[in-house]
Amino acid sequence: MEEARPRYDGKQGRLERERAAREQAEAELARYKRVHALTYADLGDSLAAQARADEAVAAWAQALTLMEGMTSDRTRKTITSLRSTLSMYQRRKVPGAAELARRAREALA
Repeated sequence: MEEARPRYDGKQGRLERERAAREQAEAELARYKRVHALTYADLGDSLAAQARADEAVAAWAQALTLMEGMTSDRTRKTITSLRSTLSMYQRRKVPGAAELARRAREALA
């Protein structure tokens, strides 16, 4: 038997729908946090390969944020792999690269 969906009417209904959607999104993010982190890291790699440095830095920053507290071998390898590109971006003075390199260094410490 299918579960009855709550009825949302008016402004209060829209607020309740938004709250429910946010709760579901947060629950899914927590459940698949590592997958999301690795996906953002892959996105950053793809953007870097297309010479889209600012966007790559932003994607990697999101990946590092999601990786906070993770200790898996795969996340460590991912962080290690982006550091060489970040050092090049630092020399080029790409906005955010120096801060991201610092965060990556701390994540590996």
